[in-house]
Amino acid sequence: MAGRLWALPLAFVVYVLLGLAVPATTERAEGGQPPPRSRDDGARPGAISKLVPTEAPTWSRDGNWLLIPAEERSSGAQRLLLAKRAGLSVEVSRGFALRHRARSVQWSEGAGQAVFQSSDGTAVISVLDLKNGEIQQFAEGAAPAISSAGIAVFARRDQDGVNIYSLEFGSRRVTKLTSGMLARDWCISPNGKWVAVRYGTLDAKAPQVQRPLAVVSVANPLAVMNVDPGAGYADFGMAWRSDDALLFGVVGEEAGGHRFEVVEFSMSSQARRVVLKSREFDWYTGRPWWSARGEYVVYPSATRSKGGSPRENWQALKRLNTVSGEISGINFRTALKANLSLSRDGALVAAISENGELWLGSFALGKAAKCVPTAHTKPAEARPAR
Repeated sequence: MAGRLWALPLAFVVYVLLGLAVPATTERAEGGQPPPRSRDDGARPGAISKLVPTEAPTWSRDGNWLLIPAEERSSGAQRLLLAKRAGLSVEVSRGFALRHRARSVQWSEGAGQAVFQSSDGTAVISVLDLKNGEIQQFAEGAAPAISSAGIAVFARRDQDGVNIYSLEFGSRRVTKLTSGMLARDWCISPNGKWVAVRYGTLDAKAPQVQRPLAVVSVANPLAVMNVDPGAGYADFGMAWRSDDALLFGVVGEEAGGHRFEVVEFSMSSQARRVVLKSREFDWYTGRPWWSARGEYVVYPSATRSKGGSPRENWQALKRLNTVSGEISGINFRTALKANLSLSRDGALVAAISENGELWLGSFALGKAAKCVPTAHTKPAEARPAR
């Protein structure tokens, strides 16, 4: 799983990360389940459509369920919806009322929990129990990424930069893993032992063209292993193929143009090798989204005008297979925000349109559909916290 601050202005990143650590507390999700029923907001089909998604959903491992952060159109009240996917539509089975917006939502399925960033002036790592609606706040931090081993990593602004910290949920132990970094992007290995970090410099005058890449050991904090990205511009995302192998993207120059390379770095041998070269990848559209194990990268297509520079076309997405080099695509027929999420196998994509609609797309079918979440079951009543 990965966390991102790369798309945010530095001033905003610094702002949301400022603050003191917040001690762990427990409370009941406000309202417990879905919003309270009223004459205008009951448990009838279509009632939940009054909610607008605030960011792309988080997928379950099998791709059949989604966690959808949303807010009410009229009041701005925050919700987190658990929805069942059927084809390219979803049906909400449960909802939670939250006091603050959920950002960077991660799904810890083994524990039945949603891990996310919430904020009341200070960004906080929060955990919501999807069975009983209890919320625990652990520590100040932003953009969590979790491993299947039950360890999370997140970013925190401290006295020497924006650094990466680990969080063990069982013991509530928070450990600083890096020092002096300006972390922009990070992902944790499936076994929770390694964290790959793309970072910048605190020197505002230093060139930002090449952001260094490093791997940090969770068991040995502050021990940083720098990874040689090779020639070219190397800020094109990353993903853990396995517990031992990290994949990342590099764009370099060659005769007649540019090429996109997928590079594998082995933790056991500490060697790098290029596993794919592609000149079909529209590298100028920006940094792509990677599937969980790096089999695919997804990015907006490019519109080329005669005599002009290529421009991003956010009405259509492309998917590059990092093994075979095959490219497939989906035409959404509507402008999308730069806010996507992929199913773990990379077969499906969820996106938010410019007008705030949720869309689901299938690369196998080559099509997408606007997805209006509906609720057909009566909301469960909230129960007091024990």
